[in-house]
Amino acid sequence: MRNFQIAAATVMALSLAACGSDSDPAGESAPMDEAEVAEQIEQIELQPGQYQTSLSLVEFDFPGVDGEAEAQMRDVMAQALEEGNSFCLTPDEAAQGPERMLQELAEADCTFTTIDVSGGNVDAQMACVMEGGEESRFTMSGTYAADGSSMRMSTKQDVGGQEVAITMQAESKRTGECV
Repeated sequence: MRNFQIAAATVMALSLAACGSDSDPAGESAPMDEAEVAEQIEQIELQPGQYQTSLSLVEFDFPGVDGEAEAQMRDVMAQALEEGNSFCLTPDEAAQGPERMLQELAEADCTFTTIDVSGGNVDAQMACVMEGGEESRFTMSGTYAADGSSMRMSTKQDVGGQEVAITMQAESKRTGECV
């Protein structure tokens, strides 16, 4: 669950002013080296200020769980996501954004297999090794500007021999100066 939170935080970080690709749908490419990832992420410029971020659940597929239990799980997750998040991004945090995100990813045992940040678009795939040794695969795709973004994030993970798929939509917008 921690790596899922890190991946969600990655989307949030990229969603501030930025944050896959169908080129590797299975996520089986070799991991990118840290310098390649840093080169892409450092293109993201974060504008300090107050931000409002909302997440919505687009897909929740948990095979092997009966329909009623799956619906309850989906509802709980959807409600938790809908609460949104308002936060202040200070000038120091904005300046450290990409560097801090890379450090968090390294600590969470996550690696990018693809990332392309260009022309106001972000497409990325990454894999995170979970506590039990299982791998979660994440795909992120969307648009960004200095004051907000729209990002879709999908994750797939094997749970008890079944592939669980979750897709979320993240919307982030600068609402003004920090309060």
